[in-house]
Amino acid sequence: MRKVLVIPVYLAILWLTGCTSISEWIPWVYRIDIDQGNIITQPMINQLQPGMNERQVRFIMGTPLLIDTFHDNRWNYLLREKPGDGAPTTQKKLFLYFKDGALVKVTGDFRPNNIQDLEPIQDTTVIVPKINREKTLSQKIKSWFGIQET
Repeated sequence: MRKVLVIPVYLAILWLTGCTSISEWIPWVYRIDIDQGNIITQPMINQLQPGMNERQVRFIMGTPLLIDTFHDNRWNYLLREKPGDGAPTTQKKLFLYFKDGALVKVTGDFRPNNIQDLEPIQDTTVIVPKINREKTLSQKIKSWFGIQET
């Protein structure tokens, strides 16, 4: 009887250790806080001044999480915090705008205590013309054999 119980108990323990959803309701399991993205603090934001160049801003804030290729003058700093105690996940954003290499605007969830928006940034829309390309290799081969594209 004892040998018969050992295998199912062993398999149950093995199965439960692989399930992360089981560990969520076990009270004595420690869960760490998970911070993803850029660490952003209010003292860092307060150091920003209008007219700072990009190197000075990068020294204070660190490398931005995203520099959008369509908006070269905007740096995106994002912070996602997931507490281990089960509290809801929070996400904070900070957007820095530059004009001619100088800081002009700060928007997002953080507001510096000592900076004013110098000038509003106007987003521009770029219309990219359609490029007429040659046929792809597979289209050329299909045309040799008389197969039409659908």
